[in-house]
Amino acid sequence: MSPTDPNAAFSGLTHRNAEISGILDRLRILQPQEIATRDPKERMLPLLEKLGNPHLKLPPVIHIAGTNGKGSVLAYLQAVFEAAGHPVHKFTSPHLVHFNERIVTAGKDIEDTLLKESLAAAEKAIDGQEIRFFDAITLAAFYAFARIPADVLLLETGMGGRLDSTNIFDVPLCTALSAVSLDHTSVLGNTHEEIARTKSGIAKPDIPFLIGAQENSSVYDISVREAAARGAVPLCAGRDWTASEENGLIKFSGTTHQWQMPRPAMAGTFQIQNAGLALAMLEQIALGKKFDFTEQALAAGLQNAKWRGRLQRITAGPELAHLPENAALWLDGGHNASAAQMLAAEIQKWDKPADVILALSRKRDFREILTPLYKAARSITLVPLENYEQVLYDLADLQALIAETDFKAGFAPSWREALRSLAPQAENILIAGSLYLAGDVLKEHG
Repeated sequence: MSPTDPNAAFSGLTHRNAEISGILDRLRILQPQEIATRDPKERMLPLLEKLGNPHLKLPPVIHIAGTNGKGSVLAYLQAVFEAAGHPVHKFTSPHLVHFNERIVTAGKDIEDTLLKESLAAAEKAIDGQEIRFFDAITLAAFYAFARIPADVLLLETGMGGRLDSTNIFDVPLCTALSAVSLDHTSVLGNTHEEIARTKSGIAKPDIPFLIGAQENSSVYDISVREAAARGAVPLCAGRDWTASEENGLIKFSGTTHQWQMPRPAMAGTFQIQNAGLALAMLEQIALGKKFDFTEQALAAGLQNAKWRGRLQRITAGPELAHLPENAALWLDGGHNASAAQMLAAEIQKWDKPADVILALSRKRDFREILTPLYKAARSITLVPLENYEQVLYDLADLQALIAETDFKAGFAPSWREALRSLAPQAENILIAGSLYLAGDVLKEHG
């Protein structure tokens, strides 16, 4: 598996359908990373033509890039569109439990029959040529979307932007950049500025480009400059719109609208800014007069939106039986330093202390992730991940790392054993640090 393509390396590509699993295995080996240096249209359009140009048969596109928050923003958008009566296609990655999660057709995870047909069609078009795994899955997604009616397509980039295989649409409804942080630096660059420059490459002439709240102020300058160079219309959080929480309400002030509604149902203070970016996008879309949204639809969307593995409270599953009656079990798939900082800030606000069960990927900066959580949590228990020995720390690695630092942390052979060890004194348990781990937990606690 390519260590630089998280969409390929992510767990769970073994599918419940043996034929689908076989196609995924064959596509996964066709992924030299250097192919991603070519223009996406050069890579994708010849293959799409072999598929009958499905990209020309799709509903209007909303395109988003970023490091953190993309999935939550799309979840809000989907819920608002659906509350307004509009069926939605959505393409995201990676998945947590089932591969079908990546391709949502008219509001539902793609059915196995259509997924197999779409992957087989993509494989036939590719015909053995070198192509990134994510490109192949994008081909299959567009093929599937063209076969089922919907009113809008919510499109998430992979890890990049300008060269991403999703970046082939000249006139999307709008484009957006969620929070940028240091992640996949071996591919995208070592600074916020380099990463922002790459991800801002989805901006299009005369189309609104919404730049969400950023941890590094230089991202605004770079992104505005890149968008303007492409003739786009850049709009920034804090300058062109604001979103804040007050007395259980979210207050949004945009270029033309002032909205006040119940705070999003998804947990976490950071969700206010994710919801704010979604509302800013919806405002610009409504100004384009292709869609309109009542305040009732907006409020319902914020309340109905769900995004698994993002500060999600686990309310069902076998391991809950080990916890005291009033204890809470939480799950978050955040897996970079920025996500760790946001989680740490969140658990510091809780009324009861949190014990953290943490797993880390070899690709992640150990100290930058562990430091904020170590300061905020009552305890940290490090665990290896099951069945991912190729890419993740094993128990001996973790023990060696801890021995080299001043951190005091416990160890357990698995997240289950860690939870059971913490259970007698548990008040809040947070399982975090990896989408691999989130997927494992959700297999039995979805």
